[in-house]
Amino acid sequence: MANKSAQYPQGYLDKETFKSFFAVTGQPGSFKYQPGHERIPDNFYKRAPGTEYGISDFLLDVLQFARQDPRLLSVGGNTGTPNSFTGIDVSALTKGVFNGATLADGNNLQCFIFQLIQSEAPGLLTGVYEDLTQALRELTENLEGNLKGLGCPRLEGVDRGLYERFPGYGRAKGVKG
Repeated sequence: MANKSAQYPQGYLDKETFKSFFAVTGQPGSFKYQPGHERIPDNFYKRAPGTEYGISDFLLDVLQFARQDPRLLSVGGNTGTPNSFTGIDVSALTKGVFNGATLADGNNLQCFIFQLIQSEAPGLLTGVYEDLTQALRELTENLEGNLKGLGCPRLEGVDRGLYERFPGYGRAKGVKG
């Protein structure tokens, strides 16, 4: 998240810049969060070529955070009321290809996420893009490039019935409820 420059090749992130990402104002002891005002700071610029923060970097960070709090790897959603998170058994969802106990092992998390996106994209993107074929082609090419060389077990499909208990799933598919 830090700006990189010749002066700070590893990056420099001051408190004010950090706070603006998360819509926080004020000083220690009297911080105030302003929902909906999260933003990329005006003085922020992209990373130097060759040091881009990509999906693999993001997933490595997720794994690092998950070592501190394994709940971050929980798969599931809220069931319509506050604090109603309900987990989905990853093994049931993926028909035994992946399981929650081993998602943090090796390339499993990358394999799971990339293949889940690949499997779910057609249903979730219908109605979002005028030319769904082109959007899926580009997504598939990108995902296949990321999957190449990971040695992933092949996900043949998911049990979408497990999503039905989550009201947001129906709304995302255009179902009123």
